[in-house]
Amino acid sequence: MGAGINRSTNPVDSRWWYWIAAYPLFLLVFVPLIVFVVALVVIPAVILIEVEPGASGLIVVPLVLGGVLFLGLAVGFLVVFLVLPVALYADAKEIRAANVDWDPDPVLYGLVAALQWLFSPFIGLVIAPYYLYRRHQVLGVP
Repeated sequence: MGAGINRSTNPVDSRWWYWIAAYPLFLLVFVPLIVFVVALVVIPAVILIEVEPGASGLIVVPLVLGGVLFLGLAVGFLVVFLVLPVALYADAKEIRAANVDWDPDPVLYGLVAALQWLFSPFIGLVIAPYYLYRRHQVLGVP
């Protein structure tokens, strides 16, 4: 908890930071999970089909479950990926309006996060934790 911050009297009532926190979590879970699914499900399935063509029925269930898991995480990450700039803008705007010790520029945070749409999702992996760290220093939340 930040110095002198009482969470019960926190002047900022924004919950947009949940979306911001979800971004690095999804990215750090999604990428290793892709590697896991490919390494432990897809590659052995392809090898099994090549070695024993009659065994292809045995691998349908793991492939379908892996595919459903992958699709669910991909859709979740896509939503968080698209919402991150909006969440940063909205949360920074709430913090700025609360007149606390930090005055984040909502437009700047939103635009920097939107750059990930053009260049790399790793931009969000840098800006989201930094923003949350600064937010925590001032408000004690998250």
